[in-house]
Amino acid sequence: MLDMPKKVQQTIARLLTQITAVYNTSVDLEITEELMPDAAIYIDNEVNVVWSAKSMTEVKEALAKFAKRGIMIDHVVKSDTNPIWYLKGRNCIIRLAPCWSSDENASCKLIKVGEEMKPIYKLVCNEFPVEG
Repeated sequence: MLDMPKKVQQTIARLLTQITAVYNTSVDLEITEELMPDAAIYIDNEVNVVWSAKSMTEVKEALAKFAKRGIMIDHVVKSDTNPIWYLKGRNCIIRLAPCWSSDENASCKLIKVGEEMKPIYKLVCNEFPVEG
């Protein structure tokens, strides 16, 4: 590199690595935008997807759309309030994080189950277990 302090060179090298990681999300980002046009999508080294879901059926439908494109579940982070599905994309991980709707007709809802300094909630679904 040009005549720069070592710290600047290291920072540029680190940023170039990050830029490459973001660039590598391109294919998976395009697929995700096509399959989930109404979702909020942001990228870093992964494609992160957030959308308002009312049911576990909506999540399963999203997973099925990705599966038809050959993108399968890598792993699931189980949670009483916010399970997250990680999919093995073409070049990166696609992270699906449904935001549970407060709609009274939703079949999955965050229900207050207690309070310890702050409210404690649990995701309750009438149709499927919350597991991946």
